[in-house]
Amino acid sequence: MANPIHKRTLGYFLFRNHTNLLWNVFFRRISVEGKHNIPKNEATIFAVNHQNTLMDALAVLFAMKGQPVFMARADIFNNKTAAKFLRFIKIIPIFRIRDGIKNLANNDKSFDEAVATLQDRERLVLYPEGSHLGEHRLRSMKKGIARIAFQAEKQNDFKLGLKIVPTGVDYSHYVNFRSNLLINYGKPIEVARYKELYEQNEQKAMTQLMEDVRQAIIPQMLHIDAGSDYEAVEYATRLAYAQAKTNKTVKTHLHKIQLQQKVADKLLEMKERANTEFANITQSALLVKKALKKQNLRPWVLTKERYSIFGIVFNLLMLLVFLPLFVAGTIYNAVPFFLPVYLSKGVKDRQFKSTFRFVIGEVIITILYLIYAVILFTTLNCPILAVIILLSGIPMGLAAFAYYKLFRKTMAKIKANSLRKNTEWQKVRTHFGAIVNLN
Repeated sequence: MANPIHKRTLGYFLFRNHTNLLWNVFFRRISVEGKHNIPKNEATIFAVNHQNTLMDALAVLFAMKGQPVFMARADIFNNKTAAKFLRFIKIIPIFRIRDGIKNLANNDKSFDEAVATLQDRERLVLYPEGSHLGEHRLRSMKKGIARIAFQAEKQNDFKLGLKIVPTGVDYSHYVNFRSNLLINYGKPIEVARYKELYEQNEQKAMTQLMEDVRQAIIPQMLHIDAGSDYEAVEYATRLAYAQAKTNKTVKTHLHKIQLQQKVADKLLEMKERANTEFANITQSALLVKKALKKQNLRPWVLTKERYSIFGIVFNLLMLLVFLPLFVAGTIYNAVPFFLPVYLSKGVKDRQFKSTFRFVIGEVIITILYLIYAVILFTTLNCPILAVIILLSGIPMGLAAFAYYKLFRKTMAKIKANSLRKNTEWQKVRTHFGAIVNLN
């Protein structure tokens, strides 16, 4: 008989810790809020919003201790090799109608495994939306999480003490290397409190639980339910954040999404009142987005009317001084950085790009650094020097990337200054001002 999926293993422990090291390289800053809401040594389900494929699972995994079990759609298990690996990293398949009516019966086994995980006081992570979408909003949710929760409690006479922790995950950018990540845990929901309603009407209890879980997840994330106006409203929140960041009124990732939510809610209130200002603001947001894309610039360049010549000259001097470090760091890490980016061009689903880049990058950098280690330890007579050179590789790569970012930012400031007296650019700044004044 196969070992229970939730049984802790040495192989998983080693894999997790190796991947976690590179995870902290991939992201510039990882913020975890609401840790006090995570129950200790209790049966727990984490209900998480789903926007960025496997990255969402890794985000939750590395933000907590232990070896949690995940559930994911069954179609990713179609390949036998992939299925074995997914089992190794503790993922249970969930079958949907699109996977074939006859396969739905397989959910009984999957749900039994999920319940067994909870009965042993291990953690289970579910994505109730059922699929991913790269938009900052919580979509309709499936009832699988309620079925599992009530099945687990029913089998234990509602004495299991099962709790559902609403969890929000937010990325400053879904794809880019060295972006920022937020994992936000909300107050747990006790499943036992639905016992009376469940015994009266199971469907009503599941519907009520799912609605309560939904309303608990939304405050933990950025939720922009703007329908066809999503693009304009979401971009308006980005512009408002750019100005707040420059003004240093927003200091954490949590404050960032709270500000964006405030702006989005204000705009949606205007929309409900059929306020003409809503149309003007959203039109301005799209015009700014188009203008910045044309100039290949980011929203932050609009936060100041003019950039200091002294600051630009200083940056140029720093770029000149640290050019050798940039060259060395780039050469050392060119393959694991550029090859995944190049190969990801063939990935059609944009939300899979970051997962693809991270996974391929992890494989490449592991193999490459093993080769470096062999070369260094066989060619150098000094093991200490070999270790120093080997360990300096990733810091040098990060320094090279920081150099690249400084170069891009300096060039953007020069370009923004050159556009300052341009009539069209002045109009863009006027549109930008109208949006940021909303906050």
